[in-house]
Amino acid sequence: MKYTLINGGAGFIGSRIVEKFNKKEIKINLKKKITDDFFKGRNINYLDFSKKNIDLSFLKNVKTIIHAASLNKVESDRFPAKSKLVNYDFLKRFIDACKNYRVKRFIKISTSKVYGDLVNKKISEYNPLNPFDTYTDYHAKSDILLNKLSKNSYMDIVVLRVSNGYGYPVFNYPKCWKLIINSFCYQAYHQIKIKIKSKSNFIKNFVDMNYLIKVLKFFNYYPKRVNGIYNIGSKDNLSIYDMAKNVKKIAEKNKLSNIKILTEFSNKETNINFFYSIKKLLDLGCVVKESRKNEINNIFRYLKKNG
Repeated sequence: MKYTLINGGAGFIGSRIVEKFNKKEIKINLKKKITDDFFKGRNINYLDFSKKNIDLSFLKNVKTIIHAASLNKVESDRFPAKSKLVNYDFLKRFIDACKNYRVKRFIKISTSKVYGDLVNKKISEYNPLNPFDTYTDYHAKSDILLNKLSKNSYMDIVVLRVSNGYGYPVFNYPKCWKLIINSFCYQAYHQIKIKIKSKSNFIKNFVDMNYLIKVLKFFNYYPKRVNGIYNIGSKDNLSIYDMAKNVKKIAEKNKLSNIKILTEFSNKETNINFFYSIKKLLDLGCVVKESRKNEINNIFRYLKKNG
């Protein structure tokens, strides 16, 4: 049987993919053994992407790869050499092996941040890239490499540039509470306040994890050849303050009252021209219902259960 391989299955996004995909159809790459019950009975392979000599023969039974493994921003800034190794160098070697083993499709989860920081214009897949730190630099370089290879390849190569994600973690994953909306929920639950740590009127695009999983399923099962780069995000582009108000409203329905929204930044500064376009995704036929309210509700349910 040919599997869909999930690289980075223990990460925030990867574990949500593992949770929602049929476990009989997937195989999971983990860096090391994890004792959490979540992984019991699942098809697991252990692979450390930071190692240079890796046995990749397991790819002979793989039809599609969803690559959700990378060092995050904090890790990349702290360990730039390792970031290059994991977020770029490994992919070059891995793609060559995928071709040798006749893998049909490779889907990389990238980031919208490769377009730049504090953007104030319409963003489509054709915009020039403007990486601004180690994390975005190596994501941008790997995106460019993969897009170039996709032009003349037996294998479908898809790059998904995901906007600001949010959602509940499958298991204890402290890093997820640094995500903007997750942070708002965490503060509302534990501190009865939401402190905005950036320009509150700045417009961003936010995408819930349930929506992202549905998009990944669309690409995983897409029956025709599909190559290229796709922006993944919400149809709505909202200010950070508006998202804080949405979180506050849902928190109140979860019996968390008197929540204050605080900010240290001026409310006058904004990027009114920002628009994150997902037209290319919609034109492909990927019309997926968003789950903002349900996802935020599930974050609060997780917090009530796990603190």
